[in-house]
Amino acid sequence: MRTLRLTLLFTLLFAALVHAQGNVITIQPSQVSGIAATTLTRNTVVLPPGVQSTADILINITAGGTATGTLQIWLQDSADGGTTWDDLVSSNTFVLGAAAVTQRFFIAGDIIPSTIATATSTNITQGSAVANETMAVATARQGPFGDRIRVREKLTGPAGSPVGATYTITGIFK
Repeated sequence: MRTLRLTLLFTLLFAALVHAQGNVITIQPSQVSGIAATTLTRNTVVLPPGVQSTADILINITAGGTATGTLQIWLQDSADGGTTWDDLVSSNTFVLGAAAVTQRFFIAGDIIPSTIATATSTNITQGSAVANETMAVATARQGPFGDRIRVREKLTGPAGSPVGATYTITGIFK
């Protein structure tokens, strides 16, 4: 009986710790960017239930590649099962061949969107149309987000050796 109580106590403490720390989710496993001037959907993830209140996103470019050109990454969310997509995060523009860099974005999904107004965030306007790869660079949309997220990658002006940048994207969701 004592073992059962200790197991139950450990399970409850572990669940509370995981909830407090959030769910670490790989949004994009290691990916080498394209080398053609195009926009691609790379990965789509469905978030676990109950984690759409805040997100801490890391876009980690681990290698610059050897080609030239620029890379732009958008994270988009969907609230209708993947039929409609809306810009959630827009990365800084990355110049291929440059040094590795990490970009961090914080999304407060459980607040009234009008309470955040900074140069690096945009707010949801009631009744507004969805944005599709039009969000300004280095921007995150504040306010509620959907239950799935996809990665969009755009390469502009590629030339030279055919090796793109390598990147991963992770998020901590609560």
